[in-house]
This record gives sequence, structure tokens and C-alpha cells, in this order.
Amino acid sequence: MREDNTEATDLREITELLNQQFASIFTSGSDGQLPSVPLSNTTSQMNKIIIDEAAVLKQLSNLDANKSAGSDDIHPRLLKEVACIITAPLTKIFQSSLNSGTIPSDWKEAHVAPIFEKGDKLRAENYRPISLTSVVAKLLERIMNDVIHDHLTTHVILSNNQHEFHHNK
Repeated sequence: MREDNTEATDLREITELLNQQFASIFTSGSDGQLPSVPLSNTTSQMNKIIIDEAAVLKQLSNLDANKSAGSDDIHPRLLKEVACIITAPLTKIFQSSLNSGTIPSDWKEAHVAPIFEKGDKLRAENYRPISLTSVVAKLLERIMNDVIHDHLTTHVILSNNQHEFHHNK
């Protein structure tokens, strides 16, 4: 619905109304000061990260084949079914990306889709945006998350006050 309560029927206009709604609820910064957390053993440096095929195969095997394809239109079901074939090349791509400090530009793109929440389906405010990003890029993110989390846990760097992103808390 437009602001004047008339129904928009043009797809481009509907898209723009949803875009305006999503942009209006987006926050780009922190709402306040972050709490200070006492740091413990912060002298342990992280070694160069080496991605091995076992880590890539593990992430490919754990993909949910029922999820949507990302912005690159590569479906998780396909990746999961050909995991044994693509593990070695993906490992090389991931390691090359880490070594160069760059990622393919396609991995930075997202398709934003509106998901209906509740209420009147004609009102843009009753939708929330989800970003569909590259499944392959998410695989690398999960591998990196595991490596970083293992380092932080092994060297007891995470504070007991840390709860978010900390397993079993």
C-alpha cells in the first residue's frame, strides 16, 4: 500500500515501497558504548591459517539442502551432492582467497527478499528483509569462524562475560 492507502500494482513500485521500508529500519552503528571487558591472555598470536580439505568437506556435508540458493544461484543441494568432487578445488580457492586477502566480487553481493511476518500482506511494514548471499562464501565464513573460535578457546582469550557466539552459553 502507498502512503495514501491506495494499492500499488506495478512491480517496480512495490519493490521501491519495500526498499523504503527496509531502509527505514536499518541501523548502521552502535546504539551506545560497548561494555569494557577485562582481557586475559591476549599475547598469543594466531598462526597462518591453512584450510584443509577435511574442513571444507565437513562444511559441504553439513549444508542444508533445503535452503535457498544464494546470489550466485548455486544451490546448497548441488554443492552437497558433488562435495567429493569440489572439495579439492574449493579448498584451493579458499586458501588463495586467504593468502591474497581478497574474495571474489560475486561473494559480496546479496539478493534481498521480503519475508511476510504477520498482519496485512499489503503493508510493507509487515515484511522483514533477508539477504541471500553466496553459499560458497558462507562455507568460507564458517570455516574461518571455526578456526578463530578454536584459537580463542585454546588460548583462553574469550572472557566469561562473553555469551554471544560462544558455544553452550
